[in-house]
Amino acid sequence: MWQAVAHNKVEVVLGQHSSDAPAAWRAVVDRSEDLLTALVFERLAYLPGVAGTELILRAARPTQLDFIPTPSPILDSVPWPNLADGGPKVEPDWVIETADYTIVVEAKWGRGNVPSEAQIEAQSAVAREAYPRRKLVHLAVVQTGEVRFPPGVQGLTVRWGSLRQEILRLLGGDLDQPRRRILGDIRDALDRRGLDSTFLASLPALRLRGEFVPWGVAAQGPRPLPALPDVVLDLDAMVTPWI
Repeated sequence: MWQAVAHNKVEVVLGQHSSDAPAAWRAVVDRSEDLLTALVFERLAYLPGVAGTELILRAARPTQLDFIPTPSPILDSVPWPNLADGGPKVEPDWVIETADYTIVVEAKWGRGNVPSEAQIEAQSAVAREAYPRRKLVHLAVVQTGEVRFPPGVQGLTVRWGSLRQEILRLLGGDLDQPRRRILGDIRDALDRRGLDSTFLASLPALRLRGEFVPWGVAAQGPRPLPALPDVVLDLDAMVTPWI
């Protein structure tokens, strides 16, 4: 499906039914966090050995952990499971079951859009019942913003930009062709969201102030422009390698 999206084949098919459909489809694809989550996490499970979890952990920021998860083979990868058995619907975006622990994923898109503590707490409560006797790691995947985990929850945060940077690092190395194709698809899906052009997101916040003197007027005496207001670049998507 991703190849159909990437090569605009979906728009062609939809355009045969309605002239308005292609533009509506592009708007949905470029905003939907569910589609982005599926494009990324579905492919991670196809990476061999411990490569999928290693990629996640290298891109992650340890937020609140009592144990350090290490790369582990992925045994199962389940999208949008309803973990509440007979109770109110509780549906994380993804669950990755590894040989050593279970990762409960909640993904968000949009600057400052993060899962709430209440949402993580509800997912944690049902996950403990759905996966008894298993170590649980709750993974929040966000564009920007600080994620707060409830007490007792083992939490990791991954920024989409950090995930992309880790993929670029791997693609710069010596990889077999199947692994390169999988990582290339994930990179392309992230690039479609504009993450390839957000290099400023790796810079700390900057505050600029002062006056500018127009070029070439020094001989006639300084004629400075009015003082500039403070300009704050709120660039909090810092890349912090962990492993």
